[in-house]
Amino acid sequence: HFVSMWTSVFGKENEKIYGMLQSVKVPKYLLSNTNEVAWGHLSQSHIVGKHFPHGDHQVLSFREGVVKPGKEIYHRAIRKAGVSFPEAILIDDRPENIETWTKLGGKGILYNANGCAAMLQYHLITNGLFDF
Repeated sequence: HFVSMWTSVFGKENEKIYGMLQSVKVPKYLLSNTNEVAWGHLSQSHIVGKHFPHGDHQVLSFREGVVKPGKEIYHRAIRKAGVSFPEAILIDDRPENIETWTKLGGKGILYNANGCAAMLQYHLITNGLFDF
């Protein structure tokens, strides 16, 4: 019972984010400090199913054995994506995750899924990632 209640907070679909992801014109990777229980629920969401359905576009802490904001998980994500830090943008809701990422040379956008979707869209547009 606890597990079903706990994981229910992770599965809320965010249609604004889903719509924005549809318009992002570069490859997207999911980098998450999730655990196996939460992932079992999250992996069934519409957003994950559409935008990150395959393991080759997922960097999950429980699989990697490292977590954000540790540098190693970011290095693994960059290697998986085949880009350099200056070529990649991390969108995350935790300032310490963005801070480590930017120290490694990446660009970061601090964004909480309950925040202003228009602000996230603005950042995506100004970074040339949003296709109208």
